[in-house]
Amino acid sequence: MIRFEVLGPVRAATEDGELRLGGRTPRAALALLLLHAGERVPTDDLLAALWPDDPPPTARKVLQNAMSRLRLLLRDAGCPQAGPCRKEPGYVLHVPPGALDLFRFQDLASAGLAQLGRGDFAGAEDTLRLALGLWRGPAGQDVGGDWPELAALEELRADVREDYCEAALGAGLHHRVARELEAALASSPRRERMVGLLMLALYRCGRQVDALAAYQHHRLRLRDGLGLEPAAGLRALERAVLNHDPALLTPPAGGSGPPAWQAVLSGGPREVRRPAAAVTRPTPLAAGTGPVEHGPEVEVLRGLVRLTKGRRRAHLVTVVGAPGTGKSRLVAQIRGALRHEEEGAVRCVVGRHREGGATAVEQVVRALGEESSGWEAALRRGAAERPIVAILEDVDEASGADLDAIAAIPRTCPTLPVLLLVTALPSLVSRLPQWGLGTGHTLLTLS
Repeated sequence: MIRFEVLGPVRAATEDGELRLGGRTPRAALALLLLHAGERVPTDDLLAALWPDDPPPTARKVLQNAMSRLRLLLRDAGCPQAGPCRKEPGYVLHVPPGALDLFRFQDLASAGLAQLGRGDFAGAEDTLRLALGLWRGPAGQDVGGDWPELAALEELRADVREDYCEAALGAGLHHRVARELEAALASSPRRERMVGLLMLALYRCGRQVDALAAYQHHRLRLRDGLGLEPAAGLRALERAVLNHDPALLTPPAGGSGPPAWQAVLSGGPREVRRPAAAVTRPTPLAAGTGPVEHGPEVEVLRGLVRLTKGRRRAHLVTVVGAPGTGKSRLVAQIRGALRHEEEGAVRCVVGRHREGGATAVEQVVRALGEESSGWEAALRRGAAERPIVAILEDVDEASGADLDAIAAIPRTCPTLPVLLLVTALPSLVSRLPQWGLGTGHTLLTLS
């Protein structure tokens, strides 16, 4: 029986021991296939993940050799059915049931969330603790890739950790929860649900002053870093702590309904999804071609991000250019700038139009974790936590309804701190001469 692990360093093992996967390329290729287990991963996506900036001229050959090595390795280990298969235009890895730690984590997380929804706090605490115990470190930590799949998986891990803390609080384990949340907030300081759970845990430990200090620390961080105030539910929780609200210690009476602060503590009903479900990445540069740099355009976009964040005004940016002018490269450059300079002050989500697949709008909504919401509602909820840069690539072929929805945001939600960055062929603005008129709009033309 083969076992694959991605919740930490990437590993493959049988009853006879761990397999020697080799260097970064075969290890990273296996990691990406495992994150999309059972699904075809296009060759271009594999190349973009392995060489995000400047692939060598031999990139495709190196990838083919890595796949051949993996197939031989798994065949020699007695698991030929687990090797990567060629499926044009990419590869697919079929994982036997129960053989991937990620799937076990998702199954346990889903079961624990269902127990939590039924009010079985002790059962949920036990199940979710088992789920979190499968992690051996950051996901895919030894492949060194700045991949959206890994970021989404870490976000899912944080969600499940919060579910666990909610269950443990319900089971009366507030002392344990307080210690764990204080440590977790050091790495995820802007998660308001986590702040609220910590406040409640501290209050139940008899530490009212510390609970209020946790709120003030979070409020100052938001105000100084983003110019924002905590969500209404967290403000209501602070008032409840100040007033020694009895509901902080006991559930509300059946007919009274939940208190105003309860919403900030609960993750609400949701589905534990595969983190790779809505991931797109820029197409890598053709082998042998130099990168197209857009320094001035990046500076313009960085300035618009700062204005959107500081003035809390929605803005639409349209980047148009013929094929080969570097639209995807510009997207990669601005994402890199946001990642290294904003330090989490904005949330960047990406969607790309693909014929026959999820639309760019649908992918952005999924990336925001708001699949049950519409486009505008998803942006509103996401921006309530922190400003959003939503990148929608190749929208010139998107439906009229999606284009209308994108262009309407600066008009219908003018005070939303959202920057919409769309890329398209020049035909978009020639076909839609009214595109962006009457709203906050910037047009950048690449040549």
